Amino acid sequence: MKELRLIRMGCIKIHFVVALIFIITACTPGPVGTKRYQPYTGVDSAIIYTQVNERHRGLVFLQRFEKNGDCFEEADMIYISNNFMDGGLHHFMESRIQANKYWSLYVLDNSSGRQILRRTAFIPEAGKRYVGIDYQGVVEIPQELKISSEDNLDEIYTKYKNKQAMAWNLRSGQCKTWIGKLMEPLISSRN
Repeated sequence: MKELRLIRMGCIKIHFVVALIFIITACTPGPVGTKRYQPYTGVDSAIIYTQVNERHRGLVFLQRFEKNGDCFEEADMIYISNNFMDGGLHHFMESRIQANKYWSLYVLDNSSGRQILRRTAFIPEAGKRYVGIDYQGVVEIPQELKISSEDNLDEIYTKYKNKQAMAWNLRSGQCKTWIGKLMEPLISSRN
């Protein structure tokens, strides 16, 4: 009888730990392994401004990639802002990131009831400032231009749309995952 009671207590503890793990991971914004934003402090930094409002909704991430042969592998996924967790719809974000790296502004939006993923790839240059609009791109802005949460980044983007940040091809350049490599013979046999 005593052994049965000890086994039952052990099972309760295990269930409690498993439930706690599910709760913690459910509250983590974005994919597993996502890091919380910490400003890059190196001298080779660049700044990108993004905005969450009625027009720009969703979880906002910056994703860094590393070149690996002929393709790019995901290196870091950095969480910037999220409507639900931060308790509001109006956020203005200034993010200091490492320059001369392959970056993607990554927005995951489910405000319409469907999950929509939008990404735009860019390579920032050291000492420069940018405005990023996930469905349009990233543009360089002048150093002397003062930007605040009162500004409309869409208007700033439009004004400087001829100064596009250096781009890279995220769609065709991403390295295949192990699942993609397994599926490749099946996909190529259909063509």
